[in-house]
Amino acid sequence: QAEVALSDSMELINIVYIIILLSLSYFTFFHVILWFESKNKPKKITLKNNQLPNVSILMPAYNEGKVIGSSLEKLKSVDYPKEKFEVIVIDDGSKDNTYDIALQYKKEKNLNKLTIIKHKNNKGYGGNQKFCYNYAIEKNYDIAVMVHGDGQYAPEEIPRLLEPLERDNADFVFG
Repeated sequence: QAEVALSDSMELINIVYIIILLSLSYFTFFHVILWFESKNKPKKITLKNNQLPNVSILMPAYNEGKVIGSSLEKLKSVDYPKEKFEVIVIDDGSKDNTYDIALQYKKEKNLNKLTIIKHKNNKGYGGNQKFCYNYAIEKNYDIAVMVHGDGQYAPEEIPRLLEPLERDNADFVFG
């Protein structure tokens, strides 16, 4: 019986060694792949201003009257040439003063690159998103960026999200 117990414990030790060896092999392989991937990443391309894509920043909004002004104000922090992007606020039939506040913001700031659209009837969030993307397509924008009227997403991240699109490394970026 002592030989059987010794044999069983030797078998268990061998299994543990195999598991450790496989784990180490996996992690080594994984790190080698990451290293090769990092070597093949394209360098950041600096384009001339006139080569940058035209970007639509789409802001669907519904009953965002209390925050739409501050959400629009946050877009000032976007580090992208102002002549290369337009902000489009699409009020989805709000019951509050979202539309009026957005119009007032545009007038006070004297912004030509701010378009405000109001749906007569609420299309729902999905319907409003479809409208936004179709608008960007109809207006021939190269890239469509969607932010929320409640300021939920950080506009200062927009240039970082645009980079893979500008380098033609991605067709869609979400973040």
